[in-house]
Amino acid sequence: MELEHQWQEMPVSIAFDQVGGDRLLRTSALFAILQNGIIHQMEPGAAVFRAAHLRGLLLVLIQQYIRIHRLPAFQETVRLRSRPGRKMHMLFPLFCEITGEDGSVLVESNAVWALIGGPDRSLVPPEDYGLEFPYQKSREPVCCMDQIKPLPLEHQFQFVVPRSYIDLNGHMNNTRYFDMVEDHTPPTPGPLREVRVEFVTEALLGEELSVHWGARENTRYFCGMGSRGTCFQMRLEYADGISKTPSVSL
Repeated sequence: MELEHQWQEMPVSIAFDQVGGDRLLRTSALFAILQNGIIHQMEPGAAVFRAAHLRGLLLVLIQQYIRIHRLPAFQETVRLRSRPGRKMHMLFPLFCEITGEDGSVLVESNAVWALIGGPDRSLVPPEDYGLEFPYQKSREPVCCMDQIKPLPLEHQFQFVVPRSYIDLNGHMNNTRYFDMVEDHTPPTPGPLREVRVEFVTEALLGEELSVHWGARENTRYFCGMGSRGTCFQMRLEYADGISKTPSVSL
């Protein structure tokens, strides 16, 4: 289903339970807005999500890239805008941005989603189940597909996935990975400016993750290992330590 180059959008008001002591949107809450709005509340992503669940399939996030110009603040009303990108076999990019009341871009992001199913919960072609993802023919770069550059791993902590972290898909929700790493590491060196994250295998209820991490200047890198090997990796860059990666093409 090819679409024109158009945005779907919705207003979002930043609530009390989404911010930290600095009155700014928490990292996990930012990812929740980007993911839940696109997949659960905005068409055409919501339609694909509903159809997939009716067929016993799960729509999952594989990779995501985010550039943050400014985090929204408590009681601020912003707009979430989203559109699909060019499909890549069984992977489906979604581009989105959060804009302020004056129209300025606060956050830019692109993400790659896929369907999983079957006993082994592996990637499945949507056409085998009568599903069709929306897409556009444009060839803008999908920055989240770039390889995540690791850092030397000098620290480690253990984490057991609690019931409160499990979502409708039956695994640890993607947004909670950020709560986990922020709760188990020292205060950040400055405002978050760039995120690259890749989810490799699921983290299930009660599973113990061994999270290794390292830091250099204003950058932190995390790699989590579970019972099935690598679970996730992420690279977080903070103010004054941002890489020279170009802005997301939108």
